[in-house]
Amino acid sequence: MTTRSNGKKVAFVGFDDGFAAMEALANEGCQLLKLFTCQVDPATESNAQVIAKAQQLQIPYTTQKITRQDLQWLKDNGCQLLLSAAYYHKIPTDPTLPMVNIHPTCLPRGRGGWPTPVMILRGEKQGGVTFHKIASGFDTGDIILQHTFPLAEDEDLETLMAKVYRQIPPMVHELLSDFDRLYQNAKPQGPGEVYPTPTDADFTVTEQMPAQQIDRILRAFRGFPCLVHKGGWEYVLLHGAYHSAPPAGGPAFPFGPGYLSGEWLEKHPL
Repeated sequence: MTTRSNGKKVAFVGFDDGFAAMEALANEGCQLLKLFTCQVDPATESNAQVIAKAQQLQIPYTTQKITRQDLQWLKDNGCQLLLSAAYYHKIPTDPTLPMVNIHPTCLPRGRGGWPTPVMILRGEKQGGVTFHKIASGFDTGDIILQHTFPLAEDEDLETLMAKVYRQIPPMVHELLSDFDRLYQNAKPQGPGEVYPTPTDADFTVTEQMPAQQIDRILRAFRGFPCLVHKGGWEYVLLHGAYHSAPPAGGPAFPFGPGYLSGEWLEKHPL
């Protein structure tokens, strides 16, 4: 990709789920001052890409929680924008430093730390990406940009997130191309809905469940371990899929009215 000459001094906050945003900033010609990432669970998340990008750009990075002192350091070094995408911690607010967060739903619907599986569990028909100001409440800041896209009947978490990642680079370009106007004209969200963070019960399938529910749960958490309860045992299944008939060319696990396939990780007595 050709690097554009934007020149805006920016900081990026996030881990690898937000890498598309960090890379887009660099490709737009921004001067990245610092990366703020965090310690992650290596079984399900990573920060290797963002750290490698920081090292490539020869900018400092930290895995420590961002503080008000960090915001002051950014302002002292001429920072014009802090952009956040996928970060575990609450970022302090500072009205003198423009701060934008990227959220993978059409806010104000779908607030919360992990709303995307919930969208699939609920059978929603539309997904989206929202750029909003960082406010005192999680995911409540004024909306700057919002793009939507349709969700397929057989959407899974991996295909949904691929759609999210494709939206981010053009939205970063749009944001930077007309930043002052977009930021100043951001629209308040109004009342919204927080999607609860999924629990063990949400990604557990049992033989008593209808086939449609089993399929939906496995799609909602594709790429993350799901729990399978069968015959007094709990199995841990990664990249699980439900089939009404044994899949061709691969091992099948009889389950309820059909079969499961995937990577079986562990087995424990219930």
